Amino acid sequence: MRVVGEPVFWLGVFLLVLGLGLIPLGDGPERGAMTAVFATGAVLASISGWAWWRTTETFMQFLYDFRKWAKEKS
Repeated sequence: MRVVGEPVFWLGVFLLVLGLGLIPLGDGPERGAMTAVFATGAVLASISGWAWWRTTETFMQFLYDFRKWAKEKS
C-alpha cells in the first residue's frame, strides 16, 4: 500500500497545515489552549490512522491467503 496515494493522507496533511496556520492567530491563553487541542487531536488521529492502515493491510493479506488456499483445496 502506498500511503501517499491514500486520500486520508492528504486530508491529514491539509488539516495539519490548517491547524498550524490557525495557532498564530490566537492571543494569550487562547494560543496555549489551541495548541493543546491541536496536539491532542493530532495524536488521536495518528493512532486511529495507524490502526486503520494496519487493519486494512492485515485483512488484505488474509483475503490473498484465503484465495490461495481455496484454490489448493479444489
